[in-house]
Amino acid sequence: MTSPRRRRPSPAMIVAATALIVALAGTAMAAPTAIKSILNKKEKKQAKNIAKNQISALAPTLSVKHANTAGSADTAKRADAATNADALGGVALKDVAVARSDPTTGGVCDPSSTTFVTCASVTLNAPHDGRVLLIGTAGQYSFDGSTSQGNCRMTVDGVAQGGSFVSVGNPAATTLSGASNRTYANGLATTFVTNPVGAGAHTFTLECNSVDSDVEFESAQISAALVGSGG
Repeated sequence: MTSPRRRRPSPAMIVAATALIVALAGTAMAAPTAIKSILNKKEKKQAKNIAKNQISALAPTLSVKHANTAGSADTAKRADAATNADALGGVALKDVAVARSDPTTGGVCDPSSTTFVTCASVTLNAPHDGRVLLIGTAGQYSFDGSTSQGNCRMTVDGVAQGGSFVSVGNPAATTLSGASNRTYANGLATTFVTNPVGAGAHTFTLECNSVDSDVEFESAQISAALVGSGG
């Protein structure tokens, strides 16, 4: 009994099989010498076209993992950097308010008793809730040349703030008095951060008094800066 004759694969079958190998494994896995020995010029061209069509058909379904996420993250980082560059303590720079008293109005402030008098005042229009940093400065001297003592404090909308007192004065009598003593005035500075204030206009003052003898203050100034965005 004779065995059945083996059929030789048709050229079309060879072309299809070769195209499939190239499409799935890539040109790096193909065997150039084998293809050259099996396919003629026309068949190689057909195989190349079939492989090209297969790759073109699969291309829309191919992607780089997380590529879209990486692009979004990069965009977000740039946006955050831009936001932080234009912000202070989480508040946009356009919403940071600063005010100071008129430097040309800081004349002599002469309290005559322990009652506090306003030596400098400033109004700040807050665009939002927040705390306010207050800085008060002045020169102090004993007008009559004797020992003197006085205190200064901050107020917010007419309410005295605790913790902002500064005690100033001359510990001993001086040989100078009156206007001559102004040349040797002692400098004073006090700072205070308020409790949260609401949006709108607020008035802040530097007040001082005279405890012992005739203490005077000159060129008193107060500055206010809204900091933070709430409590």
